Amino acid sequence: MFDLTHLANSHRLFFLNGNDISLNEFIIDINHYRAKIRNFKKAQSSANQLINTPLKVVLYHSDTYQFSIRLFALSAESIDVYFPSNSQIQTLDSLFATTDAFSGELGHEITFPSIESVDFERKSDNPQLNSTSGFSWPDSGDLYFSTSGSTGDAKIIHKSWQQINLELAQLQNVFNIKRYEKLIATVSHQHIYGLLFRLLWPLSNGTLISDTFEYPEHVKSALQSDKKVALISSPAFLKRLINDNVLAAYSNHFSYIFSSGGLLADDIAIHLNQQLDFPITQVYGSTETGGIAYRQVDSLPASHWQTFKGITLSVEAQSKRLILQSPWVSDSSMLLDDMGELTSATEFTLQGRIDRNVKLEEKRVNLSAMEQVANEHCWINESRILLKTGKRDVLFAVLSLTELGLVKRDELTTIAFTREIKNHLLGKFELVCLPKKWRYLTELPYNSQGKLVQRELEKLFE
Repeated sequence: MFDLTHLANSHRLFFLNGNDISLNEFIIDINHYRAKIRNFKKAQSSANQLINTPLKVVLYHSDTYQFSIRLFALSAESIDVYFPSNSQIQTLDSLFATTDAFSGELGHEITFPSIESVDFERKSDNPQLNSTSGFSWPDSGDLYFSTSGSTGDAKIIHKSWQQINLELAQLQNVFNIKRYEKLIATVSHQHIYGLLFRLLWPLSNGTLISDTFEYPEHVKSALQSDKKVALISSPAFLKRLINDNVLAAYSNHFSYIFSSGGLLADDIAIHLNQQLDFPITQVYGSTETGGIAYRQVDSLPASHWQTFKGITLSVEAQSKRLILQSPWVSDSSMLLDDMGELTSATEFTLQGRIDRNVKLEEKRVNLSAMEQVANEHCWINESRILLKTGKRDVLFAVLSLTELGLVKRDELTTIAFTREIKNHLLGKFELVCLPKKWRYLTELPYNSQGKLVQRELEKLFE
C-alpha cells in the first residue's frame, strides 16, 4: 500500500540523537539484519531446534531506529512479531512460552534464543546487502500485541499488516501531516499508539521522525529549531505541562499536538488550549480496537467524539456499552468496555468504563491482575487495589496478611516489609504502576453481606 521508492535515497527519514539517517541507510540496515535472521535460522536448524513456521519472534528495543530496523527486517522475512507490554521478566516469560526467539535489547540477561547472539560480519563490499532495491512496505504478515484483558489475564491482540496499513491511510487522510514537517514524541514506539503515530505513520509518508523526549524543556529545544512540528504525546505529559508551560512561546511551531493512551480531562485540554492558543487533538481507541474517533476540546460543553471514516458504533440497550464495527479489527462486531451515547451517526459521548482496567502514566494496568499477583506472595492472604483519582492518578493497596506475613510484619520495618511486596510485584508490573500507599490488616473489612465497601476501604487512607 505504501511505497517509499519515490523518495530520493538521500531523503532524511530519521533525526535521532543529533544524527540524520537517510532512506538509503535505513534500507541497507534492514538488509543486514535480514541476513542476520537467516543466519539465526541456519544455526537453529543445525542444532536441530524445532522452529515454528512461520517463526515467532518477540521484539523489544528502546531505541526507535533499532526497533524500526528489526520490525521491517522481521516482517520482510515473513516472521510473526510479538510486542511485549513491557520488558519485565514475567511479561517476557509469558511470551517466550509460545514463541521461538527474541530480537532487540534488554537491561537484563535472558536465556531464551536471541537473534542478537548470532555472529554476523557486515561487509561493505557485499552488493546484495548494500543495495537499496527490493525494499517494499509490509502488506502481509502478522503482529501480536500483549495487553491485559478485562479479566486481568494477559491477552494477545492480533493485527495483520493489512489492518495496520488501512489505519495508517486513514490517519493521513484525516490529519494530513506534511513530508517537510518533523515529528517528535513523548511516548514509546513499543505500544500500538506510539507504533502507529510516532513511527509507522510518518515513515509511510516520509515525514522526519525525531527523538522521544521525557521533559518539556527538551521539547522546547526541538521546537526552537523547527517551524512545523507534530508532537505525539499523552495525558500524563500534558497534565504535567500546564504547571509550567515552557512551550507556550513556541506554540506557533506546532502543526499538531496529539494525545492518546488514556483520557485527557476536559479541564486540562481547555487549560492547555488557553496557554498555547492551540488545540490538543485527542484520539480514542485501544490496542484491541485501533483508532475509533478523535476530537478537540476548547470549551464546555466538550466537543463530541468524531468517528474515523469506516467506523460504525451502536449501543447495547441494557448496559449502554458501545459496539464497534471497524475495518481494522478482525471481529465483525466488538463489544467495548466503554459506555457511551450516540449523538449522531458519526458522533458520540463517552460515559465511563465497566471493567477494572486503569491507565497510570499511560500504562495500562488491570487491578484484578495486580491483586492476583499480590495474593501469590506467601505473606499475603488477600488484597484489594484502589484507584485514587486527582491531579495524578495513583493506586492504594489494602492487604490482609497470612500468619507468616504477620510475623514478618513485626520483625521488619514498614519500609523493608513494603519493599519485599513491591519487589514481588515488579516481576509483572513496572515501578510507576505500583501502589503508593499501603495498609496491612489481619483481614479485609467485609460487611454483613460479605462485600467489600469501597468507602470503608478508602477510610483506611484518611
